[in-house]
Amino acid sequence: MNRIKEVIQEKGLRGNWICERTGISTTDLSSYIVERRKPNHEKLIKLCRAMSCSIKDIYPNSKRIISYDLGLGE
Repeated sequence: MNRIKEVIQEKGLRGNWICERTGISTTDLSSYIVERRKPNHEKLIKLCRAMSCSIKDIYPNSKRIISYDLGLGE
């Protein structure tokens, strides 16, 4: 389960803005939100940067911990 939609809402963002900022299509973003598909690592990093969140914010139940500096000043 992912929290992409919740993070978008919590931060007051718009899907179109995220797509423009990341280069991810609206179709792909929608597929990620409803979990028809999962973003690859590169797109996941872009989503996190655009939404100023961590991977754990999107995938809180992930058993695999991904260590990556998103440059968010955390």
